[in-house]
Amino acid sequence: MKVIKHGNTYQEIECNDCHALLSYCISDIRTDTFCGEYFGEIHSSCKKYIVCPECKKHIMLSFVIDGEETIT
Repeated sequence: MKVIKHGNTYQEIECNDCHALLSYCISDIRTDTFCGEYFGEIHSSCKKYIVCPECKKHIMLSFVIDGEETIT
């Protein structure tokens, strides 16, 4: 199979720490999930982020607590 025209599979974002302009695709996104007890109740959360190759800081793409997205 041959690609005739490449799609727009990359997104751009600027690192808030070092201000590098980055291009990333879905395979660059990392996901951390965890559960914890807060005020006597169990909550689950999931964060999606990429790591800046320049300064190694995490760039948060989304953060979900109990199924509700808090950062986009």
